Amino acid sequence: MTEITHAESHPRYGLVFLTLAAFTGLEIGASFLPNPFKWIALVALAATKAALVLMYFMHLKMDHRIYTMFFALGVVLALPMIMIIGIVMPMLIRAP
Repeated sequence: MTEITHAESHPRYGLVFLTLAAFTGLEIGASFLPNPFKWIALVALAATKAALVLMYFMHLKMDHRIYTMFFALGVVLALPMIMIIGIVMPMLIRAP
């Protein structure tokens, strides 16, 4: 049986916070990029930040994998609905 050290059982929240702050700075810089590159960079940075928040602040990294699977299932089921709403709403707003 292996012994878990104190450093392994508690992540470095300060380091994760500084990383998120750095990514926020990168997002501000990416907002000045030309249009096609701007959206690719912003979506990639947002996905990375969301993954960090999920893994460390929502403790999915340290919890049992079944909780991660339940969360992933919810995301997979919600994404098509979000995409459909994103496609349909602009059509409804422009309709007379």
